[in-house]
Amino acid sequence: MSSGTIYLIIIIGFFVIVILRTVLSAVGFKVPTTIDAWKTYVRGPGMLQLGFLILGAVVVVPSVYLSPLRNPPPVSTVKEYRVDPSKQVVYQENIKDYSRLIIFARSQGPEKSTARLTIFRNRTGDGDGEISRIENITPATWTRLDLDNSYANMALMVEPSSQADAGLAKQVDILLYFKIK
Repeated sequence: MSSGTIYLIIIIGFFVIVILRTVLSAVGFKVPTTIDAWKTYVRGPGMLQLGFLILGAVVVVPSVYLSPLRNPPPVSTVKEYRVDPSKQVVYQENIKDYSRLIIFARSQGPEKSTARLTIFRNRTGDGDGEISRIENITPATWTRLDLDNSYANMALMVEPSSQADAGLAKQVDILLYFKIK
């Protein structure tokens, strides 16, 4: 923390104390004004309050630190992409927490338009991996690909189909279902 921040905290603390003393005195609560009165307060109810404050901290800090919300477990996830095949964009996903991947793809465009989906999977730091493809994604139906997973990373790329008589798809819709281990 910088010295400016520390000074700001001290000034805010001073104003809070002044405001609290004023409000408590106006309500009729007796605020100690002398050193002897503060010593008596700290030995009695002040010590009791401090003890319960410390007990609360001892109970709360470990429960927050060990809370499952701090490090949530992975859950099954569905992601959706709408991709223009003419742009050949690569989408990357971290898939190390998932045991199974289910991929659905469908193109949009003229009746005979198709596209190709290429899925690259590899382990972290490993150049080698596995390549899977869905060759003919058509607008008529959803195409499904099921993959068991032991990889950490995945990349998706949609490109125009290699078929000579096929038209160019305007868009490819991809649904990815990641199933947890």
